[in-house]
Amino acid sequence: MHNKKIKLNFDYKSYSTDELQDVCENIDKDKHPSRYKEALNALANRKSLGSKSDDVYGIESDWSWARVKSTKMKIIVTILFFLGLSATIYGGEILGRYGGSISVEDEPYLFWVLIIFLLNVGIVMVLSIIWRNKSKDNET
Repeated sequence: MHNKKIKLNFDYKSYSTDELQDVCENIDKDKHPSRYKEALNALANRKSLGSKSDDVYGIESDWSWARVKSTKMKIIVTILFFLGLSATIYGGEILGRYGGSISVEDEPYLFWVLIIFLLNVGIVMVLSIIWRNKSKDNET
């Protein structure tokens, strides 16, 4: 029987910050020096970009739209986004993180600028789904 070494590729970009820290602390540096170096580099890149756990809620903030692989899931997230935006417009108030809010009565210009910005974010979400499907169609 042959003793072949199997090279495993780890996608450290998809790991959360906590997972990367765990890998760097627990990996056998002597057995896997290249893997240790890759994990350290990924963690350093993550920290230099400033994506760290959210202090207030303990939620990972390194989530990105590009990491959602399923078109069906992107459609569901987009629908929920527009439902939330519609509820915000109907309620006339954007709730803040620390209990504050921006209401259409108190800050009408700021309220509508933020609504227009969020509407543009939603449009980009829809366009990314359309472009993704078109690129899949062109591949076949």
